[in-house]
Amino acid sequence: MNKSKTGILLLLSGILLLPVCSNQASADDQAKTGTKVELVISRWAGPHADDQAAVASVGSQKALDVIFQKEAMPTFQHVSMNSEIWAEDFSDTTAGKTLFAAVLVPGGSTMAMSENGQEARRMNSLRGVLIFFHGDYLYEVMNDETTDFPGLRDLPRAELVKRLREELLSDLAGMTFR
Repeated sequence: MNKSKTGILLLLSGILLLPVCSNQASADDQAKTGTKVELVISRWAGPHADDQAAVASVGSQKALDVIFQKEAMPTFQHVSMNSEIWAEDFSDTTAGKTLFAAVLVPGGSTMAMSENGQEARRMNSLRGVLIFFHGDYLYEVMNDETTDFPGLRDLPRAELVKRLREELLSDLAGMTFR
């Protein structure tokens, strides 16, 4: 498991989300399954009544969508400008209102493959993202599946998205909040 710290300043439709600290942990199991899970937790200015009122004024769904579009998507597009949103929806979970998105990132895997003696190319990556507020924190739980592995490359888009969603919701169900 790798850990790193980063700071993020995010202006959300006039709402300032000011994380004091962001911790990132990732567990990489790509060698066996092609799946990687990552968790980013950012402390934001949420416990203050003004900040909570600001999020409430635009709605948590709109706030989560803006965070996804302004923070997560540019990260994927930095890897590949051809990144494409395959699915985006909202649901109520044990953590509250949650945004799920699935994004195809062409050439976005850290793994490469060579076929028939051709030059190796980076494999495609399908990234799943859950974003939600809980208490004083903004959570982003991400997973990554390399879609070029045998058995995955022939699955329909809806099945790949369903797998990512179920894995992320299972991860969320296993989280304990204090």
